[in-house]
Amino acid sequence: MEKVAMIHPDGIVDRGLSDHESLEPVPVQLTGNCHYLQCARIMSEFAELMGDSSAKEKYEILADSLKAYLRAEFWDRPRPEKINRQTLFSALLYHEVVPASEIHAARDSLLQALKNGPSEHFNTGIFGTKYVLEALSEYESPERVYEIVNSTEYPGWGYMIDRGASTIWETWRESDNTYSNNHPMFGTVTEWFYRWLAGIRPDPEFPGFEEFVLNPATPVGLDSVNCSYHSPYGQIISNWKREDQNNILYTMKIPEGSTARVNLGLGTEQTIEIQRKGKPVGRDKISGMQTGRFTLDAGEFRIRVSNRE
Repeated sequence: MEKVAMIHPDGIVDRGLSDHESLEPVPVQLTGNCHYLQCARIMSEFAELMGDSSAKEKYEILADSLKAYLRAEFWDRPRPEKINRQTLFSALLYHEVVPASEIHAARDSLLQALKNGPSEHFNTGIFGTKYVLEALSEYESPERVYEIVNSTEYPGWGYMIDRGASTIWETWRESDNTYSNNHPMFGTVTEWFYRWLAGIRPDPEFPGFEEFVLNPATPVGLDSVNCSYHSPYGQIISNWKREDQNNILYTMKIPEGSTARVNLGLGTEQTIEIQRKGKPVGRDKISGMQTGRFTLDAGEFRIRVSNRE
Protein backbone atom coordinates (compact mmCIF):
# COMPACT_ATOMS: atom_id res chain seq x y z
CA MET A 1 0.00 0.00 0.00
CA GLU A 2 2.92 2.34 0.73
CA LYS A 3 4.35 1.62 -2.72
CA VAL A 4 1.03 2.42 -4.39
CA ALA A 5 0.83 5.67 -2.41
CA MET A 6 4.36 6.52 -3.55
CA ILE A 7 3.63 5.77 -7.22
CA HIS A 8 0.26 7.57 -7.11
CA PRO A 9 0.78 10.45 -4.64
CA ASP A 10 -2.55 12.05 -5.60
CA GLY A 11 -4.34 8.95 -4.26
CA ILE A 12 -5.75 7.92 -7.64
CA VAL A 13 -4.43 5.09 -9.82
CA ASP A 14 -4.06 6.57 -13.30
CA ARG A 15 -1.69 4.18 -15.08
CA GLY A 16 -0.96 0.49 -15.25
CA LEU A 17 -2.64 -2.64 -16.62
CA SER A 18 -6.34 -2.15 -17.31
CA ASP A 19 -8.87 -4.87 -18.20
CA HIS A 20 -6.37 -6.86 -20.29
CA GLU A 21 -7.91 -8.47 -23.40
CA SER A 22 -11.24 -6.71 -23.00
CA LEU A 23 -12.87 -6.43 -26.43
CA GLU A 24 -13.63 -2.75 -25.75
CA PRO A 25 -11.59 0.00 -24.04
CA VAL A 26 -11.55 0.15 -20.24
CA PRO A 27 -9.96 3.12 -18.43
CA VAL A 28 -7.28 2.06 -15.98
CA GLN A 29 -8.83 4.58 -13.58
CA LEU A 30 -11.80 2.19 -13.28
CA THR A 31 -10.08 -1.15 -12.71
CA GLY A 32 -7.03 0.30 -10.96
CA ASN A 33 -9.01 2.21 -8.37
CA CYS A 34 -11.43 -0.66 -7.86
CA HIS A 35 -8.43 -2.80 -6.91
CA TYR A 36 -7.04 -0.03 -4.72
CA LEU A 37 -10.43 0.26 -3.00
CA GLN A 38 -10.51 -3.49 -2.38
CA CYS A 39 -7.01 -3.40 -0.89
CA ALA A 40 -7.88 -0.44 1.36
CA ARG A 41 -10.88 -2.31 2.73
CA ILE A 42 -8.79 -5.42 3.38
CA MET A 43 -6.10 -3.40 5.13
CA SER A 44 -8.72 -1.72 7.32
CA GLU A 45 -9.95 -5.16 8.41
CA PHE A 46 -6.39 -6.32 9.11
CA ALA A 47 -5.73 -3.22 11.19
CA GLU A 48 -8.88 -3.83 13.24
CA LEU A 49 -7.86 -7.42 13.90
CA MET A 50 -4.42 -6.22 15.00
CA GLY A 51 -5.92 -3.60 17.28
CA ASP A 52 -4.33 -0.78 15.29
CA SER A 53 -7.02 1.90 15.41
CA SER A 54 -4.83 4.50 13.71
CA ALA A 55 -4.19 2.30 10.65
CA LYS A 56 -7.83 1.26 10.58
CA GLU A 57 -8.94 4.88 10.37
CA LYS A 58 -6.28 5.64 7.75
CA TYR A 59 -7.46 2.89 5.42
CA GLU A 60 -11.14 3.61 6.02
CA ILE A 61 -10.55 7.22 4.93
CA LEU A 62 -8.69 5.97 1.84
CA ALA A 63 -11.48 3.51 1.00
CA ASP A 64 -14.15 6.20 1.39
CA SER A 65 -12.15 8.53 -0.85
CA LEU A 66 -11.70 5.90 -3.57
CA LYS A 67 -15.36 4.89 -3.46
CA ALA A 68 -16.40 8.55 -3.79
CA TYR A 69 -14.03 8.99 -6.75
CA LEU A 70 -15.35 5.91 -8.55
CA ARG A 71 -18.95 6.92 -7.95
CA ALA A 72 -18.36 10.48 -9.19
CA GLU A 73 -16.36 9.47 -12.25
CA PHE A 74 -18.10 6.31 -13.38
CA TRP A 75 -21.63 6.35 -12.00
CA ASP A 76 -22.91 9.85 -11.27
CA ARG A 77 -21.98 11.31 -14.65
CA PRO A 78 -22.51 10.00 -18.20
CA ARG A 79 -19.64 8.25 -19.97
CA PRO A 80 -20.33 8.98 -23.67
CA GLU A 81 -16.98 7.66 -24.90
CA LYS A 82 -16.44 4.11 -26.13
CA ILE A 83 -16.03 2.00 -22.99
CA ASN A 84 -16.69 -1.60 -22.05
CA ARG A 85 -19.97 -1.16 -20.22
CA GLN A 86 -20.05 -4.78 -19.07
CA THR A 87 -16.83 -4.19 -17.14
CA LEU A 88 -18.03 -0.75 -16.06
CA PHE A 89 -21.33 -1.73 -14.46
CA SER A 90 -20.23 -5.12 -13.12
CA ALA A 91 -17.16 -3.54 -11.47
CA LEU A 92 -19.30 -0.89 -9.78
CA LEU A 93 -21.75 -3.53 -8.54
CA TYR A 94 -19.06 -5.98 -7.43
CA HIS A 95 -17.19 -3.34 -5.43
CA GLU A 96 -20.41 -1.91 -3.95
CA VAL A 97 -19.87 1.56 -5.38
CA VAL A 98 -23.47 2.00 -6.56
CA PRO A 99 -25.87 3.34 -3.88
CA ALA A 100 -28.33 0.73 -2.67
CA SER A 101 -31.31 2.70 -3.98
CA GLU A 102 -29.81 2.69 -7.50
CA ILE A 103 -28.69 -0.92 -7.80
CA HIS A 104 -31.69 -1.75 -10.00
CA ALA A 105 -30.51 0.87 -12.50
CA ALA A 106 -26.98 -0.56 -12.54
CA ARG A 107 -28.41 -4.04 -13.02
CA ASP A 108 -30.54 -2.90 -15.94
CA SER A 109 -27.54 -1.14 -17.48
CA LEU A 110 -25.46 -4.29 -17.13
CA LEU A 111 -28.17 -6.38 -18.80
CA GLN A 112 -28.34 -3.90 -21.67
CA ALA A 113 -24.55 -4.00 -22.03
CA LEU A 114 -24.74 -7.79 -22.13
CA LYS A 115 -27.44 -7.64 -24.80
CA ASN A 116 -25.20 -5.38 -26.88
CA GLY A 117 -22.23 -7.74 -26.56
CA PRO A 118 -21.11 -10.17 -29.26
CA SER A 119 -23.62 -13.06 -29.31
CA GLU A 120 -24.98 -11.45 -26.09
CA HIS A 121 -21.88 -12.90 -24.41
CA PHE A 122 -19.20 -11.40 -22.20
CA ASN A 123 -16.67 -9.11 -23.88
CA THR A 124 -14.75 -8.45 -20.68
CA GLY A 125 -11.05 -8.89 -19.94
CA ILE A 126 -8.98 -10.35 -17.12
CA PHE A 127 -10.68 -8.36 -14.34
CA GLY A 128 -14.08 -7.60 -15.81
CA THR A 129 -14.80 -11.28 -16.39
CA LYS A 130 -14.66 -12.02 -12.67
CA TYR A 131 -16.85 -9.02 -11.95
CA VAL A 132 -19.48 -9.86 -14.55
CA LEU A 133 -19.69 -13.51 -13.48
CA GLU A 134 -20.35 -12.43 -9.91
CA ALA A 135 -22.52 -9.36 -10.54
CA LEU A 136 -24.78 -11.08 -13.07
CA SER A 137 -25.21 -14.09 -10.77
CA GLU A 138 -25.95 -11.91 -7.75
CA TYR A 139 -28.25 -9.35 -9.31
CA GLU A 140 -29.83 -11.30 -12.18
CA SER A 141 -29.37 -15.09 -11.94
CA PRO A 142 -26.70 -17.78 -12.17
CA GLU A 143 -28.96 -19.45 -14.74
CA ARG A 144 -28.31 -16.57 -17.15
CA VAL A 145 -24.58 -16.91 -16.58
CA TYR A 146 -24.76 -20.66 -17.22
CA GLU A 147 -26.36 -20.04 -20.62
CA ILE A 148 -23.33 -17.95 -21.59
CA VAL A 149 -20.71 -20.21 -20.02
CA ASN A 150 -22.17 -23.29 -21.70
CA SER A 151 -22.61 -21.72 -25.15
CA THR A 152 -20.21 -22.56 -27.99
CA GLU A 153 -20.65 -19.20 -29.70
CA TYR A 154 -17.87 -16.60 -29.73
CA PRO A 155 -16.67 -15.25 -27.36
CA GLY A 156 -16.65 -17.79 -24.55
CA TRP A 157 -15.26 -20.90 -22.95
CA GLY A 158 -17.50 -23.18 -24.98
CA TYR A 159 -16.17 -21.55 -28.13
CA MET A 160 -12.63 -22.46 -27.03
CA ILE A 161 -13.62 -26.07 -26.36
CA ASP A 162 -15.49 -26.27 -29.66
CA ARG A 163 -12.29 -25.21 -31.40
CA GLY A 164 -10.41 -28.10 -29.79
CA ALA A 165 -8.93 -26.29 -26.80
CA SER A 166 -7.97 -28.38 -23.80
CA THR A 167 -6.65 -25.35 -21.87
CA ILE A 168 -7.96 -21.81 -21.42
CA TRP A 169 -6.64 -19.19 -23.83
CA GLU A 170 -5.26 -15.78 -22.92
CA THR A 171 -7.55 -14.17 -25.49
CA TRP A 172 -11.15 -14.87 -26.46
CA ARG A 173 -9.89 -15.84 -29.94
CA GLU A 174 -7.22 -18.47 -30.47
CA SER A 175 -3.81 -16.86 -30.88
CA ASP A 176 -1.24 -17.80 -33.52
CA ASN A 177 2.06 -17.67 -31.58
CA THR A 178 1.38 -14.21 -30.14
CA TYR A 179 -0.57 -14.84 -26.96
CA SER A 180 -0.69 -17.92 -24.77
CA ASN A 181 -3.15 -20.73 -25.46
CA ASN A 182 -2.53 -22.15 -21.97
CA HIS A 183 -3.20 -19.33 -19.55
CA PRO A 184 -5.23 -18.67 -16.38
CA MET A 185 -6.54 -15.51 -18.06
CA PHE A 186 -10.26 -16.35 -17.91
CA GLY A 187 -9.90 -19.10 -15.29
CA THR A 188 -12.11 -17.27 -12.81
CA VAL A 189 -15.00 -19.26 -14.29
CA THR A 190 -13.80 -22.23 -12.22
CA GLU A 191 -14.37 -20.20 -9.06
CA TRP A 192 -17.86 -19.50 -10.38
CA PHE A 193 -18.52 -23.26 -10.57
CA TYR A 194 -17.82 -23.54 -6.83
CA ARG A 195 -19.62 -20.37 -5.77
CA TRP A 196 -22.78 -20.62 -7.89
CA LEU A 197 -23.32 -24.07 -9.44
CA ALA A 198 -22.35 -25.80 -6.20
CA GLY A 199 -23.31 -22.72 -4.19
CA ILE A 200 -20.42 -22.93 -1.70
CA ARG A 201 -19.77 -19.37 -0.54
CA PRO A 202 -17.94 -18.08 2.55
CA ASP A 203 -19.38 -15.56 4.96
CA PRO A 204 -16.80 -12.83 5.69
CA GLU A 205 -18.23 -12.48 9.19
CA PHE A 206 -17.16 -16.07 9.95
CA PRO A 207 -13.62 -16.55 8.58
CA GLY A 208 -12.42 -19.96 7.47
CA PHE A 209 -15.92 -21.28 6.70
CA GLU A 210 -16.93 -21.49 10.35
CA GLU A 211 -20.32 -20.49 8.97
CA PHE A 212 -20.97 -20.46 5.24
CA VAL A 213 -23.63 -20.48 2.54
CA LEU A 214 -24.86 -23.44 0.48
CA ASN A 215 -27.00 -22.03 -2.31
CA PRO A 216 -26.62 -24.31 -5.37
CA ALA A 217 -28.09 -23.30 -8.72
CA THR A 218 -29.80 -25.89 -10.92
CA PRO A 219 -29.97 -24.31 -14.39
CA VAL A 220 -31.99 -25.91 -17.17
CA GLY A 221 -29.74 -28.06 -19.34
CA LEU A 222 -27.46 -29.15 -16.50
CA ASP A 223 -28.27 -32.51 -14.91
CA SER A 224 -25.78 -32.75 -12.06
CA VAL A 225 -22.96 -31.12 -10.10
CA ASN A 226 -20.35 -32.87 -7.95
CA CYS A 227 -18.26 -30.48 -5.88
CA SER A 228 -16.09 -30.62 -2.78
CA TYR A 229 -14.06 -27.92 -1.09
CA HIS A 230 -11.42 -28.46 1.59
CA SER A 231 -12.02 -25.76 4.18
CA PRO A 232 -9.93 -25.23 7.34
CA TYR A 233 -12.63 -27.18 9.20
CA GLY A 234 -12.63 -30.08 6.78
CA GLN A 235 -14.31 -31.18 3.57
CA ILE A 236 -17.47 -29.44 2.37
CA ILE A 237 -19.57 -31.34 -0.19
CA SER A 238 -22.32 -29.86 -2.32
CA ASN A 239 -23.60 -32.30 -4.96
CA TRP A 240 -26.91 -32.43 -6.77
CA LYS A 241 -28.52 -34.39 -9.58
CA ARG A 242 -31.84 -34.50 -11.37
CA GLU A 243 -33.43 -37.86 -10.69
CA ASP A 244 -36.21 -37.06 -13.15
CA GLN A 245 -38.19 -34.01 -14.23
CA ASN A 246 -39.85 -33.72 -10.83
CA ASN A 247 -37.07 -34.54 -8.35
CA ILE A 248 -33.65 -33.14 -7.49
CA LEU A 249 -31.46 -34.95 -4.98
CA TYR A 250 -28.90 -32.88 -3.04
CA THR A 251 -26.04 -34.43 -1.10
CA MET A 252 -24.37 -32.12 1.41
CA LYS A 253 -21.60 -32.53 3.94
CA ILE A 254 -20.83 -29.93 6.61
CA PRO A 255 -17.56 -30.46 8.52
CA GLU A 256 -17.26 -30.56 12.29
CA GLY A 257 -17.18 -27.10 13.81
CA SER A 258 -18.99 -25.53 10.85
CA THR A 259 -22.54 -24.44 10.14
CA ALA A 260 -24.18 -24.06 6.72
CA ARG A 261 -26.98 -21.66 5.84
CA VAL A 262 -28.80 -23.55 3.09
CA ASN A 263 -30.96 -21.83 0.49
CA LEU A 264 -32.67 -24.08 -2.06
CA GLY A 265 -35.25 -21.53 -3.15
CA LEU A 266 -38.33 -23.75 -2.84
CA GLY A 267 -41.44 -22.77 -4.77
CA THR A 268 -44.97 -23.09 -3.43
CA GLU A 269 -45.51 -26.22 -5.53
CA GLN A 270 -42.47 -28.05 -4.17
CA THR A 271 -41.88 -30.30 -1.18
CA ILE A 272 -38.68 -31.19 0.66
CA GLU A 273 -37.42 -34.25 2.54
CA ILE A 274 -34.17 -34.41 4.49
CA GLN A 275 -32.30 -37.51 5.64
CA ARG A 276 -29.39 -37.66 8.03
CA LYS A 277 -27.52 -40.95 8.38
CA GLY A 278 -30.28 -42.57 6.33
CA LYS A 279 -33.04 -41.48 8.69
CA PRO A 280 -35.73 -38.87 7.93
CA VAL A 281 -35.43 -35.55 9.74
CA GLY A 282 -38.74 -34.14 10.97
CA ARG A 283 -39.83 -30.67 9.95
CA ASP A 284 -40.01 -29.72 13.61
CA LYS A 285 -36.28 -30.41 13.95
CA ILE A 286 -35.11 -27.87 11.33
CA SER A 287 -36.55 -24.38 11.41
CA GLY A 288 -37.49 -23.09 7.97
CA MET A 289 -37.16 -26.49 6.32
CA GLN A 290 -40.34 -26.20 4.28
CA THR A 291 -39.28 -22.83 2.86
CA GLY A 292 -35.96 -24.20 1.61
CA ARG A 293 -34.05 -21.76 3.81
CA PHE A 294 -32.59 -23.40 6.89
CA THR A 295 -29.41 -24.04 8.83
CA LEU A 296 -27.54 -27.34 9.03
CA ASP A 297 -24.86 -28.21 11.56
CA ALA A 298 -22.08 -30.75 11.03
CA GLY A 299 -23.04 -33.97 9.30
CA GLU A 300 -23.95 -35.61 6.00
CA PHE A 301 -27.37 -35.01 4.50
CA ARG A 302 -29.49 -36.19 1.57
CA ILE A 303 -32.13 -33.68 0.57
CA ARG A 304 -34.80 -34.37 -2.02
CA VAL A 305 -36.81 -31.52 -3.52
CA SER A 306 -39.89 -32.63 -5.46
CA ASN A 307 -42.51 -30.93 -7.59
CA ARG A 308 -46.07 -31.61 -6.53
CA GLU A 309 -47.72 -33.82 -9.14
